[in-house]
Amino acid sequence: MADMNLRQKVAYLQGLAAGLELDPQGKEGRILTQVIDLLSEMSEALYELKDSHAELESYLEDVDQDLSVVEEDLYGDDEGEEVEVVEVKCPNCGTVLHLERAGADDDTLDLICPNCGEMIYDTDDDLDYAEDDDESTGTRAVSDTDRTLAPDADSM
Repeated sequence: MADMNLRQKVAYLQGLAAGLELDPQGKEGRILTQVIDLLSEMSEALYELKDSHAELESYLEDVDQDLSVVEEDLYGDDEGEEVEVVEVKCPNCGTVLHLERAGADDDTLDLICPNCGEMIYDTDDDLDYAEDDDESTGTRAVSDTDRTLAPDADSM
């Protein structure tokens, strides 16, 4: 009986109860019939739950694989690598922008302040990095005359 599944065990109990030839309308017969019927319903519910769980687990594995692909596309294979950041301060309104160094070196970069809308840098200007303007705050300022980007202090 150890290698039987739940359905087989319930069927076995139903057979044992039928072999007892108890009166289905008597006290013992009614309770035994109800208990076996309840066991049958519970075993069916467990099988449905098991099937639903297996289906959900399969779906979750698919979503996890899809998410891994999206993460790899979005973040690349650079897991654990730090991104070098350049801070740029708008000369017009003082808003500090944070850019990846790779993006700041882009030849097609047009940098417009999202706060005031002023052009901070466009592709016609030369991209020269300047020294840290404010060491206490760690921010870099864009010179109003030469419009240069200042690198992060760690990159120098």
